[in-house]
Amino acid sequence: MKLKFYLRGLGVGVLVTTLILTVAFRMRDNETTFVENPSTVASSSKAETKAVKTEQTTEQTKETTAATKAEVVSQASVQTAAEKVTEATIVQKVEANSQPITVVLSDISNSERAAQAVANAGVIDNWIDFNKYLESSGYATKIHNGTYSLLKGQDYESIAKTITGN
Repeated sequence: MKLKFYLRGLGVGVLVTTLILTVAFRMRDNETTFVENPSTVASSSKAETKAVKTEQTTEQTKETTAATKAEVVSQASVQTAAEKVTEATIVQKVEANSQPITVVLSDISNSERAAQAVANAGVIDNWIDFNKYLESSGYATKIHNGTYSLLKGQDYESIAKTITGN
């Protein structure tokens, strides 16, 4: 019996809402359609002239912006090529000058301490990022105590595999 009353109330609510929204939309449509007098026609033609001038200015601005973007892209590509050469040179120098760093992990109770020990040895720069990597990759619980030989700037994955014995 209660379901019957709930459904009846829901139906009445939908009907009332529909009526209210219909009246509101019709009132709004009536406000926007008005009879123009000659003074509003003249002002609207002035507004149209201003709109055309604004559109022309906007098009000129877009063309100028496109030309500027093309110049910036060409400069960026030149800079990117130069940066790649520089990065390759730096990588070659690091590889040539890299000597193994001995890291001793003893009494390591969690991945945070292991990450700090690796960072303190100078293998990595940011122990927090390395710890996040260990936790997100599932290496955090697999770290073994021991003495490890690592290279400065070595990637996180190879360090993690080394200290976990994988």
